[in-house]
Amino acid sequence: MIEAGHTCTGGSRTSISTCYEICGDGLNYPTTSYDCDDYDTTSGDGCSSSCEVEDGWYCLGGSTTTYDVCYEICGDEYDHQ
Repeated sequence: MIEAGHTCTGGSRTSISTCYEICGDGLNYPTTSYDCDDYDTTSGDGCSSSCEVEDGWYCLGGSTTTYDVCYEICGDEYDHQ
């Protein structure tokens, strides 16, 4: 059975499947390598298309039931217009 928020590929009677978290589904599992998941795969909003926190931003609130909300860091060297 595949766990919620994950997908798997491969696997057969003689080899195991490779499973990974789905980026962009709005769920952020603490045991994965994703920094954030803001329920989309659009870069430029604080959480990149590969679910990494972008420079000049920080993200909070992500869990297995809620998506991350990202905020610009005020006074940094980045212009987010």
